[in-house]
Amino acid sequence: MSLLKYSSMIDPRVFFAGVLSVAVIGGAAITLQLSTPAIEYDYFADALPAATQGSTTTWIDGGIAHESKLSAKDKATFMRIIEASDRGQKAAFDRPVYIDQASHAVSGPSCAAQEEFCDYSILTAREVTPNFVHGDMRIISLTENALRITVRRDNHAETISILSTDQQTRNIRFMFTLGGWVQKTSEVTSNTPVADQDKSLKLNGKLSGINYYPSSAPWNEFWTEFPEDEILKDLSLIKSLGANSVRIFLNHADFTDVKTASLSKTRLIRFLNFCEDYDIKVVVTLFDLRPEYHISNWAKDAKYIGDIIDLIGTHPALFAIDLKNQANLDFESWGKDNVTSWLHIMALSARAANPDVNLTIGWSDYLAVDAMTKNIDFISYHDYRALDGLSSRLSYVKAKASGKPVMITEIGTTRWSPFSTASKSAEKQAARLQSQLSGLDSADGIFIWTLNDFDHVSADVVGRKPWRRKQQQHFGLYDADGAPLPAAQIFKRHNSNL
Repeated sequence: MSLLKYSSMIDPRVFFAGVLSVAVIGGAAITLQLSTPAIEYDYFADALPAATQGSTTTWIDGGIAHESKLSAKDKATFMRIIEASDRGQKAAFDRPVYIDQASHAVSGPSCAAQEEFCDYSILTAREVTPNFVHGDMRIISLTENALRITVRRDNHAETISILSTDQQTRNIRFMFTLGGWVQKTSEVTSNTPVADQDKSLKLNGKLSGINYYPSSAPWNEFWTEFPEDEILKDLSLIKSLGANSVRIFLNHADFTDVKTASLSKTRLIRFLNFCEDYDIKVVVTLFDLRPEYHISNWAKDAKYIGDIIDLIGTHPALFAIDLKNQANLDFESWGKDNVTSWLHIMALSARAANPDVNLTIGWSDYLAVDAMTKNIDFISYHDYRALDGLSSRLSYVKAKASGKPVMITEIGTTRWSPFSTASKSAEKQAARLQSQLSGLDSADGIFIWTLNDFDHVSADVVGRKPWRRKQQQHFGLYDADGAPLPAAQIFKRHNSNL
């Protein structure tokens, strides 16, 4: 029976009232969906492009006799064999590379999936230094210093937990044979437990900042395009607003792939130099656009952190390293224990690289902050929730912070709506920002999302739903033409009172 035919059997007034009610409810639901900022990154691709990365071990020259005779190929071979032996990959080579004790170690039984538990050791912050090179180049002895983290995988619950963390030193000996270099021994000479390394972070004042991408090159285009003139103009604009800091994001692939890493790192240093010129502090967020926590990647991830901190850890413009943006959004798909174990290892690796660098984790919501409060120096979270409860949410986080500073590193409002005029949306954005800044006044730092509207937003970043791209294009304090919006004045007035 058609709807119209059915409608003739009832009072037309009741029928049209029902249709109108459905339309109103449906329209309200659509409006809510289209006007609420999306913060759940469920649109990330499961398999992002794989980056080509080199060794996870750093070679340190020992300055000993005959060391100069070692070629770059020799050094690469030693590190390749050492790293493979840790993973039990004897079969990964086309010739025997392990003999005696080393051969026995890599041919030991592997952990089977049917076993209840599997224990693994992950070596990070690894450095090898030659301590003896025989004159005829047939025997080489290396000292390896590393952070050794032992984790246990529960094969039934599919969770990973950390059993121990130690600073380990071992002596590794190689011999040259007719088949080339082979590893003969690996002996642990010292093993010292590493305690949690919380330090007391004292601030000279509050941070007031911007989450920053260039308008013409957001997300995965920032470091590949790097529009210098635009960046300098934006930093001048940020300074004119009275802000003193920015939060930026390093696209993981750009900084790890051998084809792009060198240029990306050069541009990162250049950006920090620009910020130093403007007296702007920088929070650098790692692992952007990489929601993966495979245990096989952990050593490489730790090496990546060490490389970045070695590069920028002492730069005057650096304020902090944000280990992972909104890591709690990965709890459901990867498991909370797995994600927090990974974060713990990354924090320890960062400490090993430079214990003085400030660390944080940018949680997407205040309820996630107690997932990890050790080994980070200040607590940070994002607040896109309703205005009611702003202050109480901040109080909740402060209670969890155990005296550490608390910062809200993302707040903001999209102006885009299919059901509102541009001017009305701008007024709403300004009013909401005023309420947010007032309600969060006791925080140690607040960062706005974002400075400018974006020319475009890639579907690879926010998914193919058009309203998500529209939302992300219109969070700015300035529109795409560079014209200030009412929210810019609200932010400037707030900064004048700091």
